[in-house]
Amino acid sequence: MHKISAQPTATLRQLENWLPLAQSENHTQQWGYESHALEQLVVQALPNLHHAQTLQQARFVLWWYHWHTSVSLNKKE
Repeated sequence: MHKISAQPTATLRQLENWLPLAQSENHTQQWGYESHALEQLVVQALPNLHHAQTLQQARFVLWWYHWHTSVSLNKKE
């Protein structure tokens, strides 16, 4: 079980706002994230998602964080 109460309320609300878009991109782009990993991706992207003024900008932020995460994981292997 996740300890949601440990996260600040503002972060939790932002996660709830951006998670549907991240889920959609995860499905459409076939990224393959499980729920917890997708939540972590969104939490990492929150500072930049906050500045997104359009849906396309928000998608780009998520794509960038996905790419950055996948590149980092490949370097560790």
